[in-house]
Amino acid sequence: MKKREVTQERINSLCNFCFLTADSNKKISAKSPSEYFTELIPQGEFAKILESNLMPLKKDIYEKNDYDSFLVKRAEAIISFLDKLV
Repeated sequence: MKKREVTQERINSLCNFCFLTADSNKKISAKSPSEYFTELIPQGEFAKILESNLMPLKKDIYEKNDYDSFLVKRAEAIISFLDKLV
């Protein structure tokens, strides 16, 4: 993301955090979502895995490397989840 001139503040957004194994994190470290999503996430379990991590389900966000939309949709998913807890 630094190559795309995304600010450090936006890179470190809480909405950009996801728990991954060290192995998975190493595999994706310098790649864009359009490169690693098909490798990392089994397509038969795409929705289940993304929902369990409160991530947007729209594949085009990842295919187009649309970080702005990702942050907005992820924030909406997190807020929706938290609203259900209270």
